[in-house]
Amino acid sequence: MRIGVAFPAYIDIWKEARELEALGFDSCWLFDSPMVYSDVYAAMALAAEHTARITLGTAVAVARNRIAPVTAHSIATINQLAPGRVILGFATGNTARRVMGMPPVPLAEFRRECETVAAMLRGEAATYREDGRISQVRLIHQHDGFVCVDPPVPLYIAAGAPKALELAGQLGDGLIVAGAAGPPLRESIARATAARKAAGVTRPLKVVAMLGVYVTAPGEPSDSSAARDALGPQILSFLRYALDTYRGPRAAMPPYLTAFAAEVERLDPPRHLALYERYFIGVPERFGKFVTSEMIATMATSGPPAIVAAKVRELFGAGADEIVLWPLGNGRTLENFRRFADEVMRPMRGLKAGGAGQ
Repeated sequence: MRIGVAFPAYIDIWKEARELEALGFDSCWLFDSPMVYSDVYAAMALAAEHTARITLGTAVAVARNRIAPVTAHSIATINQLAPGRVILGFATGNTARRVMGMPPVPLAEFRRECETVAAMLRGEAATYREDGRISQVRLIHQHDGFVCVDPPVPLYIAAGAPKALELAGQLGDGLIVAGAAGPPLRESIARATAARKAAGVTRPLKVVAMLGVYVTAPGEPSDSSAARDALGPQILSFLRYALDTYRGPRAAMPPYLTAFAAEVERLDPPRHLALYERYFIGVPERFGKFVTSEMIATMATSGPPAIVAAKVRELFGAGADEIVLWPLGNGRTLENFRRFADEVMRPMRGLKAGGAGQ
């Protein structure tokens, strides 16, 4: 029953990673969004140096933002610091691309990058393409203290759309998905595993489901001001994504998205620079009205420990191997994660509340 937490890549997030490890969490995942946060690999390096057990992953590194050989080199360097407890989460880019006014990387290009990175992380030579030129690349000094590819760094691919799920099944060691409910999670896993089987890949596909949770105190309503502050950044990120990816006519938009789109249109151009202010580190005043009870109930899980534990069990039952909790509040606060560890995670593991570690 692996459970982790995701954070924006603060340069000193190692302090939170160290406490997560003491609380008994299994993993710490850091967002890679260069225009918004600290450098993810610098933050991971410090976290690696200040922890001993917890797995460190990117959630997620983004294709094209760094060329594929450099992505492989960067994560292999972290693996030199923390061998065997590093994961490369990889994707076409949502925030990290859109905050630069650029679209996500096309799936065909992303496939090529996945192939290059995966081969290099196995210590092999890989095909690399640039400006119409094709070459072979390999991490040359694999046994001289520069990088570590033994044990290899697993490649986990983040996906949601059908073709991306199939690609993850064909090429990934793991799949990262948003996991708000069991049935859609089960469908995503089924599509990825079917593509995996068709490709003749026999090794298991690990599944990470990302979930937003807030554990209420006794008597606290699920939509309290504290819950809204904690879950608001996640809800706004989902609304941004829904707006960015909406392709239907404006008249067919759901009412909540129509209102959000109207507010976004009031931003000064270029809108992409203003839209991502406070991304996963707070709720801009103009967007606070969209963090409603309905949005909390639809996009996250907020309630007493038993309600939160039931949702976690649902996702494990649907096929998740690991649950990763979305960041809360300012993107580094641990108060509610401490409550989660004490009142949800430890009892689920058959441990008494009130302790630290495992």
